[in-house]
Amino acid sequence: MVGLPWLIWRGPYVLDAKYIDRKALGEGSAALVTGLRTALVAVVAALGAGIALLYTARTYRLTRRGQITERFTKALERLGSSEIYVRIGGILALEQIVRDAPEQAATDAAEVLGHFIRHRAPKARRHSDPDPGGLPSELEADVQAALTALTRAESRTHVDPRQQLDLRGLHLAGAYLKAADLTYADLRMADLTGAHLTGATLTDATLIRTTLTKATLFEATMTRADLAYATLTAANLRRADLTEAYLLQATLTGAKLGKATLTDANLKGANLTKAALPEATLTGADLSGADLSWAVLTTADLSRAVTTGIVTDKRTKMPEGWAPGGITVGGVGMAVSACGCPGVATDEIIGAARDLLPTSVARPLDHLSEPNVELGIKGPSPRVGEQSVASRAGPVQTGRSPRTAMSLPESTRPSRTPQKHSAPWTSEPPHRRPRV
Repeated sequence: MVGLPWLIWRGPYVLDAKYIDRKALGEGSAALVTGLRTALVAVVAALGAGIALLYTARTYRLTRRGQITERFTKALERLGSSEIYVRIGGILALEQIVRDAPEQAATDAAEVLGHFIRHRAPKARRHSDPDPGGLPSELEADVQAALTALTRAESRTHVDPRQQLDLRGLHLAGAYLKAADLTYADLRMADLTGAHLTGATLTDATLIRTTLTKATLFEATMTRADLAYATLTAANLRRADLTEAYLLQATLTGAKLGKATLTDANLKGANLTKAALPEATLTGADLSGADLSWAVLTTADLSRAVTTGIVTDKRTKMPEGWAPGGITVGGVGMAVSACGCPGVATDEIIGAARDLLPTSVARPLDHLSEPNVELGIKGPSPRVGEQSVASRAGPVQTGRSPRTAMSLPESTRPSRTPQKHSAPWTSEPPHRRPRV
C-alpha cells in the first residue's frame, strides 16, 4: 500500500519506457501515460474489492455460526422446562436449526435428542421382572416429537455415521415412526408394541429380544437386521424386506408376512405358528427346526430353503409340490416314511420311493431295511396322515417290474401330534453367524 502512489505516478515510465518519448509528451504521449495509470488504478480497485468480499464472507460465516450457537443454546434451555409445550417448542427449534445448518448442527442435535429420549422415556419391562403395570401404551407428546425429529430421513443423512442411534431397553409402545430412518439403530430389548413403522428403514439394525407385538412394519426395509429372539406376535410384515435378516428363535406367531421377502434369512428355531406367508419369498432361507404349525405357505417360494427338522401339523398349508427336506420330483412331494402301518410293508414303501427318486437321491434309502426307521417325516408310527408315495404318484413305469400302488387303510386317521420333518442328506448352505 505504501508503494501504490509511486506505482501509479512512476509506473508508466518504468513499464512502458521504450514507448514513451519524453520530448514528445506534450504532443500525445501523455495520453499513453494516463491510460496506463487508469488501468493500474482499476486493477488495484478490483484487488481491494476481492479482499473486502473475502473478509465479508468470513464475517458472515462467523456471525451465522454465532447465531446458530445462540439458537441452539436457547433450544436446550427449553428442553429442560417443566412444561411439556415448552419442551416441544425446544425440539421443533432444534429441528429447524438442523434444517438451516445441517452440516453444523445435525450431529449435535441428534446427540441431544437421543439423550432427551433416553431420559424421558420409561424403561421397558424385562421378562424376568414382575409386571409393574402403569407403563403407557403410547408415547408422551414430547418424546414422540423428539423421536420423529431424530429419525427423520432428511436429518439423518447429515449426521456423523459414527453417531449411532441408541434406544436400547426403552419402552416405546405405540411410537409413530412412519418412513423413519433407523439404519444401524440399536433397539435391543426395547418395547415397540403396537408401533407404526410403515415404510421404515431398519437396515443393519439391532433388535435382539425386541418386542414388536402387533407392530405395523408394512413395506419396511429390514435387510440384514438382527432380530434374534425378538417377539413379532401378530405383527404386520406384509411386503417387508427381510433379506438376510437374522431371526434365530424369533416369535412370529400369527404374523402376517404376505409377499414378504425373506431371501437367505435365518429362521432357525423360529415360531411361525399360525403365521400367514402367502406369496412370501423364502429362497435360500434356513427354516431348520422352525415351528410351522397351522401356518399358511400355500403360494410361498421355498426354493433352496433348508427345512430340516421343521414342525408341522395337519392344518399346516405348504406350497403345492413341496416335500420335507425340499425334494420334489416330477411335481410329487416325496414325503417318505417307514411307518410300519398294518397291512403296509416297510420294504414296499421304500422300494416305491426309490423308483420315484433319481439314482443320486435314492441312495440314502438303501440303509432303511428295518421297520420304524424314518426318513422325511418323524411322527407316531401307527398313525400317519398321508398316503404312501406310490399311492399319490400312481403306478411307476421303470425298467424292472412295476410295483403295485399302495394305500393306507381307510381306518387310519391323521395324527394330531405335530410332525417333525428332517432330511439327513440335505446340504445346508452357509448362513450368517450371529453378530456379537
